[in-house]
Amino acid sequence: MKKTSLLALSVVLALTGCGEEDENGSVNGKSLGWGATHSTSFAELQQRMNAVPSLTPKSASQDSGLYIDRSNNIMVDCSARPAYTSAHFEIAGENDNIPLADMQRIAAIAEVSLEMIASHLNLEPAALIKHSHLNKLGICLKEGTNSVAGGQGSEISAFQRNTHGGVYEFGLLKHELAHIIDSQMNGNQRGYNINPSWFVEGMAEVITGKQPMALGTWHAKHEKYNNTMLDMATGNLGGYEDYDLFATTIHYLAEKGWGPGYVEAFFQSDRWHVNSTPTQNGCEGFVGDGVNYTGDCVMSNELETAFAARFDEISAKANGEVTSFTQFQQTYATLIPRWLESR
Repeated sequence: MKKTSLLALSVVLALTGCGEEDENGSVNGKSLGWGATHSTSFAELQQRMNAVPSLTPKSASQDSGLYIDRSNNIMVDCSARPAYTSAHFEIAGENDNIPLADMQRIAAIAEVSLEMIASHLNLEPAALIKHSHLNKLGICLKEGTNSVAGGQGSEISAFQRNTHGGVYEFGLLKHELAHIIDSQMNGNQRGYNINPSWFVEGMAEVITGKQPMALGTWHAKHEKYNNTMLDMATGNLGGYEDYDLFATTIHYLAEKGWGPGYVEAFFQSDRWHVNSTPTQNGCEGFVGDGVNYTGDCVMSNELETAFAARFDEISAKANGEVTSFTQFQQTYATLIPRWLESR
């Protein structure tokens, strides 16, 4: 059935990481997301980014040194552009007006973010790249300055300069990286990851550092859903303004619904396949062949089945009060406010 539109998914506004932030972009501790400790400062992350080795031109023996598109994103296309590489990324600009310095800055953000996410999962960064050309994730830069970006398949799409810069740019790109790591877990090399938005966006926000919302704010923002936010159809309708609802739902599962470690296990599971395996294009559930995107996204029944099946598997292993996806759909509107009130 049709789940969501290209417009809703292609470009994401992702101001992430609530916490102590001043006009200079200083954010500390857990508001920097996975891989940060209570004492981590953004200044420390900047030092790590400055230490990322310089980009090198892609070898002419690989694709003639040119960038290989890794998504269906219509925001920007870097196909056949001269490419540069870092340890885990291939990056290019849409034209010759994007300087190497901008590519270096953004690749450094991506490398440090990948290290942080991998560290949280007790993995090496390379272990998070499962289905991407040459075992490198892609970054395609659009000329200009803006505060939007996208993450789908194996590729981040972003503007060469961010309107806000600093911690905002870091959070935005880490959010999009979370999406493409999520896609890697599902064998999705090129398509949008949409199963469903409350989890996909909530997970990306938690990874980036979004903290649980206050009880009163939850009630005010959740009211429009009429207790159906976790339904497969309704749960894909929320926009950026609902990301804090989605993130709070993930935090609940991590702290109370399942308990520590189980959200991470669910995130690392394949939630797209039950009786099938990823194909070469890795874009099941979409109109067309996964290369020529034709408009509205179609989520197959297997995707819904896989999400519920993996959710139930984790629920059975966990020690929390959530016992199945169906039970959580029916009771989350009571369980989450009760948890927020008790925190």
